[in-house]
Amino acid sequence: MTTKIALLTILAAGSAFAQWGGAQTRTANIRGGGGDGKCTIEVEVDSVAEVEIRGTVAHLRTRDGQRATWRRFDCNQPMPTRPNDFRFRGIDGRGRQDLVRDPSNGGVAVIRIEDNQGGREGYTFDVMWRGGSDRGPQRRRY
Repeated sequence: MTTKIALLTILAAGSAFAQWGGAQTRTANIRGGGGDGKCTIEVEVDSVAEVEIRGTVAHLRTRDGQRATWRRFDCNQPMPTRPNDFRFRGIDGRGRQDLVRDPSNGGVAVIRIEDNQGGREGYTFDVMWRGGSDRGPQRRRY
């Protein structure tokens, strides 16, 4: 009997981790090229999720509710490690979309989506920039 309870506990914990713990990774569809940079991202969220963007890769993490899912991740070029004049613009969705981490100081942008109404909702947002650098931190030479 104790073995069955332990097994059910492990299965329940594994199910919860699969729903919330793992990130879904997506590589951008790159179309276009020069000029100012722009990515358009669409996801479906049930409660709370975060999208973390670095270069051509983004991770979608469900923080609460049913597992968030990807619809699209389209860019005209890879986002540089240190983008200039980085901007975020929420386009569609009934809840909140906020830039919680600016990539200018480390190359990672994080957008948090909070949907307080029941059920899934589609969210669309753009991130934009004007040039930038892919150089990492400078090291001093002696």
